[in-house]
Amino acid sequence: MHCLRRIDVFAAAVCVLGGAVWLLPGSSAFSTAGHTLGLNQRDVRLFNNFQDLSANDAIIEHPNWPGFTGAAVAIWKGAAEWGSLAHGDGTGDPTQPQVGSGGANFDATWQGYAPGVGSLTDNVISTFYASGGIVSMVEMVGATGWRIRFNEFYVWEDDPAGLGPGLDIQGLFTHEYGHALGLGHSTVNGSTMFSSVSGTGIASRSIEPDDIAGVQFLYGVAAATKPIITGVSVINSVLTVTGQNFAAQNNEVWFTRLYENPSGDPVVVSGLASTGGGSSIVLALPPDAGPGDVLVRVPGTSGAALSNAYPIDLPGCHASFVYCQAKLNSLGCTPSISGAGVPSASSGSGLVLSVSQVLNQVNGLFFYSTVGPAQSPFLGGLLCASPPLQRMGIGNSGGNPSAPASDCSGVFSADFNAWVASSGDPALVAGADVWVQHWSRDPGDPFTVSLSAAVTFALCP
Repeated sequence: MHCLRRIDVFAAAVCVLGGAVWLLPGSSAFSTAGHTLGLNQRDVRLFNNFQDLSANDAIIEHPNWPGFTGAAVAIWKGAAEWGSLAHGDGTGDPTQPQVGSGGANFDATWQGYAPGVGSLTDNVISTFYASGGIVSMVEMVGATGWRIRFNEFYVWEDDPAGLGPGLDIQGLFTHEYGHALGLGHSTVNGSTMFSSVSGTGIASRSIEPDDIAGVQFLYGVAAATKPIITGVSVINSVLTVTGQNFAAQNNEVWFTRLYENPSGDPVVVSGLASTGGGSSIVLALPPDAGPGDVLVRVPGTSGAALSNAYPIDLPGCHASFVYCQAKLNSLGCTPSISGAGVPSASSGSGLVLSVSQVLNQVNGLFFYSTVGPAQSPFLGGLLCASPPLQRMGIGNSGGNPSAPASDCSGVFSADFNAWVASSGDPALVAGADVWVQHWSRDPGDPFTVSLSAAVTFALCP
């Protein structure tokens, strides 16, 4: 396990548990950890349990990183920086000229959201809490996988421009992912894999010449025969992938999986022929492919058989995750909102929204936006969804029946899929993004109002 520890102003020293990190003979720069990742270990997923407001407030989607915002994009960029070529047109990060600088036979496949923190070999990023000490860490089992954790004791930031006050998710992940790839620490000050980071870690977003030398040592300089994607287009659910070095027969096309991905495996369409001398592959879009990345694999088992990752914007859906901040109620309880199940525009049931730790025997309701999130002052708390807002039905929190004796035993719940089916809201269609918050009565509050945090999700078909 490699972990960054806080020393002075976010300088950090490495700790290594359960395995040696060694310098290359005669080298005073990058070091390696004794493993590389095979083609079955190229997936990257996020379990988005970041609690800081600043970790998921980058809400404007960028066309080079389609279908995702917030901490997810920060993680996606950190993985793509190690890729063989610029990710798409390389844009989306104002702090560096392009994202995608490795030039090696290594490319990751972004697989979106995971349903939980996963095991040590599940290639999932999540948070944990410890009082000080470790800032972030990678837990590795060599070539069979890894898990990366961020400590919620510190404040985390997802701002693409790096202007926020917290530690930079993207920069710290780029460093930790370098360990997952098989790199130890470098002795070259200023490299991403240097044994300490300064400031908030923004400089670690961009891998430097010594980092590039390290990943090329482990995976080889990108082969002249490695497949390359230069463009994608979709017309009537038919995808055309253009590039070079595609095989005449038996190509695979990999996609980011729609909705959350329980295994990390990409959606794969196999047995595909190319045309134009290996410059074009045409296929029908699989129904479980979502926005994210496309890669082409030609026959072979080495990294030289897998192309660069190229962004594709497809209608998508994703599981719910919590953002924004709840208002402390008059009894000192913090309302806790969650969403369980698959959001769907057609199923009629299955996505249960719940709020606990609210006053007993009071009325309340869920309200939502299909325009976007917000974090603006509102009734002594925060409004987490952008107007215009739609209200769902009024309910009662129940809990302790001996009202007016008050406690925090109340619970609200509603099935959002059932609401989609019954409300007739024309905005609630497959692919629509939704931001939901809860309001309830609180007689002891100066504004007589309790407000939860919020959940966001995108509706599946």
